This record gives sequence, structure tokens and C-alpha cells, in this order.
Amino acid sequence: MSGEAMAIGPVVIRSIVLSLAVLGLLFLFSACRDGSTKSPVDPPLNGDYPADWPRPDYPRTAMTLGGVDLTVEVAADSKSRRYGMMFVQEMPEDWGMMFIYPEKKPLGFWMRNTRISLDIAFIADLESGARIVNVHSGMVPGQESPNYPSLGAIRMALELPNGWLERHGVKAGDSVDLPEALRTWPSGTDPVFQPNIPIIDP
Repeated sequence: MSGEAMAIGPVVIRSIVLSLAVLGLLFLFSACRDGSTKSPVDPPLNGDYPADWPRPDYPRTAMTLGGVDLTVEVAADSKSRRYGMMFVQEMPEDWGMMFIYPEKKPLGFWMRNTRISLDIAFIADLESGARIVNVHSGMVPGQESPNYPSLGAIRMALELPNGWLERHGVKAGDSVDLPEALRTWPSGTDPVFQPNIPIIDP
């Protein structure tokens, strides 16, 4: 009997170890699965928003560009600047989105999660008045590279429907009738990274 007990012992031990290993793997799999389905407290900083993430409640104001009256949504804090025009399916001709930053810096925009093509005008607010520094037209939906950069340090960027700039004869060097509300709009900093620039993992 003692010999049989000694022979059975290692088999039982191996079975127990194997069972514990399987249970451990199941636990880890369950934990990973549960973690992936939870909604994050804040959207990921690299732009990987879920398509059903609630769109920020953008404030709106009026401005005129090229003699055309526009209603613009204002993205002036870190969260709203990162979200921008993602997942929007259409944009009226008299609509735009103004991005406002707390300080002048070189900016670059990308089109991650963006469903429609857009135009963008980078605006310098100078003592002599606001003017368009440079523009990009027909920004490609979903395109992450190349980025669409500003020429130099600026504080404002205006996104418009695709082809809007050409249709209304607006180009680089044009002056902008920038209302006082936009000139003085409070804007929050982004302490983590320069907004609208993709994070490149090392």
C-alpha cells in the first residue's frame, strides 16, 4: 500500500498544480476582458476614442470670414480640442470650429476618427489685426500622416467644410474680422502633450 501511495502522490500533485495554473489563466483572462469593456474616466490622450463617446458640449459664437457669416463651435480646452470634429457626419456651409490655445505655438492637425473632409485656416492674432497665416484644403478623412501644420507659432485654427476656402475666395494673407469674444476667449492648457499631434510610442 505504501508503494502505491508513493506512486500516486506525484500524479495527484501534478494534477493540483495543473488545475491551479488553469484557474490562474482563467482569472487573468477574465480580468483583462472586464478591464477592456469598462468606460475610461477620460478619453485616451492619443485620440483612440470609442465611436459612441459623447461629443463635448461646445459653446458657439458668431464671426465673419470672407464676408460670410459663420456660426463657430469653440474648442478652447484640452478635452474639446482633442475631440474636435471626430465622428461628425456632415457640416453645414455656414458652420465651423475654432480651436483656441492659451499661447502661440506651432500647431499640427490630423484627421484621426474624422469622417468628413475639411479645410483649415491657421490664424495669427496680431496687434495690427488678425490674419490667415496658411491654409490646408481637402484634409483627408481618417488620415493620420502627414499632419497638417501651421507655418509658425499661432494661437487659433479654424476648421471649415471641405472646399469652403476656395468657394469663398479666402486664402493665406487675408485679414480676419475676429470678434472680441474670440480674441479674449479663455483657454485651458494641455499639460500632457501638444494637442492634435499624434503620440509616437517609443
